[in-house]
Amino acid sequence: MSVSRKLFVTMASFIVAMSLIYAFVTQIVVRDSLELMVETTRRKEIEGLTHLFAGYYEKNNRSWDGVRKSM
Repeated sequence: MSVSRKLFVTMASFIVAMSLIYAFVTQIVVRDSLELMVETTRRKEIEGLTHLFAGYYEKNNRSWDGVRKSM
């Protein structure tokens, strides 16, 4: 194998390795960002439902009877 062939294989391997590392890091960053965004949105929805159900529970003398009918 000539020196130029070895250099080509080395450079090509380096480029492939860097591309894979870039893709992996990008995947991690995007996944974590999306999870954070979804968690924030879901937290607001859960807080709203919590207040709704807590109000229903208190209004009905600490009973869940009829909760399906009212929703």
